[in-house]
Amino acid sequence: MSDAYIADCVLQIGELQDFLTTYKNCNINLVKIMEKICDSPLIEFDIYNVFEIYVLRETIRNMETEAITNILEMYKEIIVYIIIVYEGFESYIGQMAEHWVKYVRRFDRLIEDALRLAIKATMQNMYKCVHGDGTMAPSPLIKMSLYLSDKIIIYLPTKNEIVDTFTTVLDEIVHILSTMPRLFQKFGLPAGGLKNFSDVIQTDADTNKLQSLIDNEVEYNLGLIHEHIRMWDPYAHIWKVDKDEFMEKYRQEGHTAADFDKLIINYSDLANAVQIQETFNQIHFITLNSSELKKSIIVHCSVWQTKLGELLRTITESDIDVIYAYIERSSVEAMTMPADLKELATAMATYERLITEIAPFEKTFAPITDQMTTLGKFEVELSSDMVTRHENIPVTWAEYLNLLEEAKKALELNKDKFKAELLEQAEVFKEAAKEFCEDFYNTAPCSSEVSGKDAMAQLKAFREQLNALRAQEQQIKDGLAVFNLTHNNATFYVWIRTPVNLDLQKMEKELEKLEEVWGLVYQWEESWEKYKTQIFWEMETDEMEENVMYLFRNFNRLSRQLKDKGWDIIDTTRVKVDAFRRTLPLIGDLKNPCMRERHWDRIKTLMGVEFDQNSEDFKLELIMRLNFQAYAEDIAEISNAATMELNIENGLKAIREVWKNTTYEMQHHRGDMYKIKNVEDVMQFLEDHQVQLSSMKSTKYVEPFIKEVDYWEKSLGYVAECIEISLQVQRRYLYLESIFSGEDIRKQLPNEVKIFDALSADWTEITSNMYAGTNAIEACLYKPAPYLFNKLNTMVDNLDGILRQLEKYLETKRQLFPRFYFISNDDLLEILGNSKKPQLIQVHLKKLFDNVNKIRIDKQSMSIPRGTE
Repeated sequence: MSDAYIADCVLQIGELQDFLTTYKNCNINLVKIMEKICDSPLIEFDIYNVFEIYVLRETIRNMETEAITNILEMYKEIIVYIIIVYEGFESYIGQMAEHWVKYVRRFDRLIEDALRLAIKATMQNMYKCVHGDGTMAPSPLIKMSLYLSDKIIIYLPTKNEIVDTFTTVLDEIVHILSTMPRLFQKFGLPAGGLKNFSDVIQTDADTNKLQSLIDNEVEYNLGLIHEHIRMWDPYAHIWKVDKDEFMEKYRQEGHTAADFDKLIINYSDLANAVQIQETFNQIHFITLNSSELKKSIIVHCSVWQTKLGELLRTITESDIDVIYAYIERSSVEAMTMPADLKELATAMATYERLITEIAPFEKTFAPITDQMTTLGKFEVELSSDMVTRHENIPVTWAEYLNLLEEAKKALELNKDKFKAELLEQAEVFKEAAKEFCEDFYNTAPCSSEVSGKDAMAQLKAFREQLNALRAQEQQIKDGLAVFNLTHNNATFYVWIRTPVNLDLQKMEKELEKLEEVWGLVYQWEESWEKYKTQIFWEMETDEMEENVMYLFRNFNRLSRQLKDKGWDIIDTTRVKVDAFRRTLPLIGDLKNPCMRERHWDRIKTLMGVEFDQNSEDFKLELIMRLNFQAYAEDIAEISNAATMELNIENGLKAIREVWKNTTYEMQHHRGDMYKIKNVEDVMQFLEDHQVQLSSMKSTKYVEPFIKEVDYWEKSLGYVAECIEISLQVQRRYLYLESIFSGEDIRKQLPNEVKIFDALSADWTEITSNMYAGTNAIEACLYKPAPYLFNKLNTMVDNLDGILRQLEKYLETKRQLFPRFYFISNDDLLEILGNSKKPQLIQVHLKKLFDNVNKIRIDKQSMSIPRGTE
């Protein structure tokens, strides 16, 4: 081995050793950088710093920017070391490509883990700031202040500002990392399932859990803030209650000065209680400053005190104004002297009222003094005029009391003058009342010669005069009452005992009776004028009867009560009303809606006069002139006959309507033959209507309808008989039909078969015609009576003859075989009809023979048949 070769080997080994050293150093440095990244949290606070929210946000951003800048510098160093390693293997990179990719991915994952740990440490730092280290509560981090805004306590920074500051930390970090590429991207290698750093951090479970914990702590701290704010609720009325509305209500409630004093002091106490509350409170990681809130509440307390003072001043000022206004108004009232008796009474009542008001009004002075004292106590600004007016109240009130004494003297002087005038008026009134009563008794209307209208006018004039005298009398009485004159007073006693007053009372009672009498007379005259000119058919008899009966009862009552008066108007009018009352039933009979032209013809014949009851001239006046009332009983009988005849007419109309569509139910039997299925409705109608028609014929009012009644009575009786016989024929025919359908019977009874066949043809004709009829009457009268009735009777006789012959035939069979006596005709006929069908007669064997249920017949066997039990 040559020295050159050895030297070359040593050189190569040295170069390899240098590369290995470089490779190891690069790997060691890469690991150190990764560890440094792990130990580089993006956010880290000094526990002794407390921030305003905007400063905290800025600090967080600066920390994140600085940390990311350092991480990017370290990332660049990682790139440099990996490039150095790449250059060492560059000549052989094609051969070791797979190992190179694994190498790069290994450090790519290490960077990912380092970043995850760094960001996790960042989030742990943030969580420690808001939660504490687990042994101690968190240190103050954020400054917050409470304010009073629009009657609501608010805090700054707001909830959204605080929440945004902490809940966006992770999102901001993810956003920053989105600009940092993976190593495989930097060197153009395949991803191999690796995600971007931002995606890895965004989906990391530990990191997201820490973010959730931070969010919860923020919400928890905000909840504590709200609980602290509720501590101020006992003071909420200070700023929430509307002050102006409260003052208005407080004024209306009429509180005393002591109430105002107590309430103003209460607001001073509230202000002191607010002032001693803690200004700064450590609530979790927030330092809460309440100084601005306390200032606002204390200002509100001051405003309350100011407004209460102003309200008390306003009330006091108003109370002082009321006193001076009362004194001024009452002085004018007291010194107003009366001009007449009415004003004298008013003036005396006013004086008495003013005297009674003195004591209650004097009681209002002390409360005003208390109010002024309270205003001075709280140094409420008062005008000099208000103070002066309050001090002068005693002087002004004394002057007012002196004025009342002067008013009393003046009233006494006026009373003497008015008393003399009043007594003179009483004498004049007595004479006037006497003359009025004499005039009334002489000229009052009592005779029937006077019309009701004139009498009412005359009585109205008397009433007006009487009312005027009564008013004058009451005026004099009121005047005497002013002077407190009683029955013991001589002058008044003479006046009250005078006959004038008693005569007026007696005269007024007479007037009231006359007004009642003539009111009824006038009502009768008005009613009669209305009735006699009214068209007869437009009269309302109910209203007429009610009115006339009311008048008649009242005239009877007045006739009994006033029979001593000799007023002939009462009896005269009562007779007229009674005469008209007796005609009312006649009018009702004539207006009977059941009346027909034939009834009016009977009335005309009865009275021997001609009139047109349908003309407009047929009025009550004409009825009275033609003396209808003389024939009232006969007309009532005619009207009653009209009513009864209308009932018969309506009954016949109802019968016609019923039988127009009523028929019995039929159904097809065979060929052209039908059978009657149901006649219950028809029979019920027949029974009811026959009873109705019988009742109609029993009355004397049936004469106008006797022909129609006879027709319906005969027709319905004929229908009933036909239906009854038809049902008999149908029952017999259907019974025999099944019998004669057998060949054996037809051979045994040839003559009866011919008769039955002829009956079948007749029954077919009858039922087909019945079916074709639109109602029961047409069904029975398709040919004139008594065709159908006779035909059906003949058929009944023929069918009975066939039945007798059939009975004889069956008797011969029973004599041949006596056991046939054990069974009915129907069973025997069934046996004879099925004689060639042994199986069909098996059901009858147990009726013919004891202990035999059925017989088995074997056509092939020649042995004796055997029965089975």
